[in-house]
Amino acid sequence: MIDATNCPQCDARVAPGNRFCGRCGYSLMAAGDAAESHESDPSVGRSSASVHARLIRIHSGGADGDIIEIGSKPKTIGRIDADICFSEDAFVSPLHASIFFDDDRLMVRDEQSANGVFKRLSGSVILKYGDVFMAGEELMRIEDRGPDLSNHDAEGTSFFGSAPNSHPYAVRQILEGGLDGLLMRPRANRLTIGRERCDLEFPYDRFISSTHCRLEFDKTGVQLTDLDSRNGTYTKVNSEAELHDGDFIFIGRQLLRVAFNVPTSD
Repeated sequence: MIDATNCPQCDARVAPGNRFCGRCGYSLMAAGDAAESHESDPSVGRSSASVHARLIRIHSGGADGDIIEIGSKPKTIGRIDADICFSEDAFVSPLHASIFFDDDRLMVRDEQSANGVFKRLSGSVILKYGDVFMAGEELMRIEDRGPDLSNHDAEGTSFFGSAPNSHPYAVRQILEGGLDGLLMRPRANRLTIGRERCDLEFPYDRFISSTHCRLEFDKTGVQLTDLDSRNGTYTKVNSEAELHDGDFIFIGRQLLRVAFNVPTSD
């Protein structure tokens, strides 16, 4: 007689012969295939000489959670049938990203996911049109500020108002669902973003610092700088990016920290 087993995803008891978990729908066939492949992959489930790095899942309170070991073989990250699976995160695409070594460099690649991969900014970075960044829970995109309206009416009377700035950039808030939010057309060459005492304020965002980050504009580009914020400023990865020890990445709602210098077993 074959005993019931536990679902590897939610730990519910599953009757013998069932191909899917009755609670969460996890494919037990996929789990069996993964278990079989893990037996031949020493980077999964234990530390060994082939483990080169780890991804550490960070809980909402900031504590370390699950440890995902990365060896020499590429790993996929996604919501369905991926090597690293976040099945309960609706913001993760079925195949979202892959992580792999290119010689001695650890790389993450966005596999054309719906929501992208975000990497925590260290210092400053130059942004261009279409680049997306995140501060707290606020998602923003650099855009063309659009054409200036005519300064005269049909009778030739000039409109009175604040003089526009000469730089060509605007900052667009992106709402959940991909909808456009507010559009900020800065009047000055510098724009601070935060919870209070900033040019662009989000007072109800509990993850954003009082003064979180700064944008500086000129005719050649936009410089984004993190202002020692508590939770960091993140930029969306365009195609792929190199990861270093201590880097943080967001995939869906999953915050992951990169760790190198993994001890090997004797």
